[in-house]
Amino acid sequence: MPEQSSVYGMSCVENQTLFLLRTCGWDISRLYSHCAIPLRELFYLFARCGLRYERFERIPRIHQQLREEGLLSITKREDGAKETAAAARGAGWNQAVLMMVDTVFARCVLHARGLRDDHYVRLLPDGDGFRLRNDLPETEAFLRPEELASAYAGRYLFVQVIRANTPADDRRRWERRIFRAEDLEPFYLEPDDMDDTEDLARRLRDMAGIYKLTRYQMRAYYAHAMDTSFMDATLLQAEKRYAQFEYCNLRREKSQERLFALLRGLNEEDVALTKRLRAGLETTGIRSWDGEVHGT
Repeated sequence: MPEQSSVYGMSCVENQTLFLLRTCGWDISRLYSHCAIPLRELFYLFARCGLRYERFERIPRIHQQLREEGLLSITKREDGAKETAAAARGAGWNQAVLMMVDTVFARCVLHARGLRDDHYVRLLPDGDGFRLRNDLPETEAFLRPEELASAYAGRYLFVQVIRANTPADDRRRWERRIFRAEDLEPFYLEPDDMDDTEDLARRLRDMAGIYKLTRYQMRAYYAHAMDTSFMDATLLQAEKRYAQFEYCNLRREKSQERLFALLRGLNEEDVALTKRLRAGLETTGIRSWDGEVHGT
């Protein structure tokens, strides 16, 4: 069965938007349409070009896409803490106030793991005070009204769902996918692909982070077309590979041989995954969001 509740956003704002949409009854797994980005492209962007995780925009942010489609509005406001608190108290069931919080507060109180300094949390009224709800990890802090200003970083986003998602919206996203799982081709990276690359461990760590996130999205999204439970073992391995690359990053690993051994393992696991995914889609047909089946 398709996953309908897992949040796999690539930024705090994207995650908070997905949380809001889920409470509004959306099947958010249908929003991960661009998830099938090839590992080859991720390697090029991160290892060769030096892109950082927090600056990854090859896949459009879901909240930006929904805003362009007219399903969502997002307004940036730079009001004081009192005005922000009033906005949170006045927010309706389909609205959210995402408050930018002080960096020290985010890391020390909420234990936020985000890599950017502009971190946003959901601001929710709770009796006389407020709850600040973080995305990763899903932590909360309670603040009295007079304490709010010390955590507030001077800006908030007002997010509102304008209309419900429809099968026609889903179908358009399916047809406009940037990357298509049925088109993925197996490939193998070679040791010389990493030549003359500085800060390689950090680059591969960032690459592995985006890779595992997109594969979680892929498992949820393509579950609408076939049984994707076979991906569970690969996702466990992807988590392990990310941890290994992070360990190498913390140790400032310089050995290209060790780093390539980890990369080759990830590469082989991805080839096996994409082959099986393609085979499954060819067997069941590519299902569009109106329920029709199209051959591949």
